[in-house]
Amino acid sequence: MMERETALKVNPMLVDCYFKLHETIDIVRQNSNEEEFQAYCAAVGKVLGYLLLDVLEPIYAQNSDLRPDLLK
Repeated sequence: MMERETALKVNPMLVDCYFKLHETIDIVRQNSNEEEFQAYCAAVGKVLGYLLLDVLEPIYAQNSDLRPDLLK
């Protein structure tokens, strides 16, 4: 169980990381062939899924008010 003060500190950093990593998908799409793009999406998808489900969701389960609208 994460303390609320800790959640308040790490949540903005984690959310920023999530969305910045998501933004890289468009960059790779525009600058790679289809095979490279698909491989990248698969890898990034795993990271985003882990970050959201295993790191952020437990924070929001305890502190639902910290969940940004874009992740609702």
